[in-house]
Amino acid sequence: MHATAGTTVSDTRTEKPTPRRLREARRKGQGFTRSPEVAVAFSLLAAVLSLRFVAPQVARGLMTETKRFFAAATSSDPLGFAADRALPMVAGALVPFLAIALVAGVVSGVAQTGIVFTPAAAKPRLDNLP
Repeated sequence: MHATAGTTVSDTRTEKPTPRRLREARRKGQGFTRSPEVAVAFSLLAAVLSLRFVAPQVARGLMTETKRFFAAATSSDPLGFAADRALPMVAGALVPFLAIALVAGVVSGVAQTGIVFTPAAAKPRLDNLP
């Protein structure tokens, strides 16, 4: 079957794929209609909406830690105190937003394709190498 200029082979097919071919394509990780932009949009939307619920607690935690930093400035090792507290403080501020965005991205992906585990799609193929 040859495609003419401006058309692809899939445009010129007259028959729909058989259920067997559809199952095989799905098993190989092909034939999914999925838009990556939908996952990004849902992740961003969820992260922004989570600000309403998570931001007050994060702000209180940051304020408490800032007060501790200033109180520790007069201690014998203020840099050690700051180094010990900086990573947990930043993680505590970012993890809730990142977790919500991650869950929203996964949910939107599952909503588009369903739960699909296709190890064949993850297998490296030599024809993909340059």
